Amino acid sequence: KGGGSPLFPTPRRLERWNEAWLRTPSGVWEWAFGYVFGLFFTFDLLLVPMKTNVLAHHVVCLAFHGWVFFSPQRPGLQLVIAGEAVLEFGTGGSNLSMLLPGSDAVRAFFVLAMSASNTYGAVLTVRWLRLQRGRWVWLTLLPTILGILALRQLHVVNEVYKRAHSPAPP
Repeated sequence: KGGGSPLFPTPRRLERWNEAWLRTPSGVWEWAFGYVFGLFFTFDLLLVPMKTNVLAHHVVCLAFHGWVFFSPQRPGLQLVIAGEAVLEFGTGGSNLSMLLPGSDAVRAFFVLAMSASNTYGAVLTVRWLRLQRGRWVWLTLLPTILGILALRQLHVVNEVYKRAHSPAPP
């Protein structure tokens, strides 16, 4: 019930998983994801040289991630986990295009993966926000998260523009 598949669940299925988790919060896998994902962000911050905008992105994402995972019984945790995984899929496409800059197939994959992950990330964000209490959550997090998604999509647009305006290889 809820639609989609276990690998690509619909937001409604994720909400049902969340409802079940709130009734019986063992939380082992959720906490494992929370700690591992948080540690990857922390390692990036400590070990990887970054531009200021990427550093700001990591700080905001880590703060949001920590706030969600350390808030007791915050509704919609599975939506957050799915959103973070979906966005990392798009980031993986970006990383692959940086590793293989000459491949048109990889560049096309990057454009599609990042655009799809940003779109689905926005859908999951709105679904998650609908479960939250308090207007301040909407007023603070919706512009912040949508702003990050817009900057990620701008990265796609910039890459497409650079490719379209670069000289053809000999």
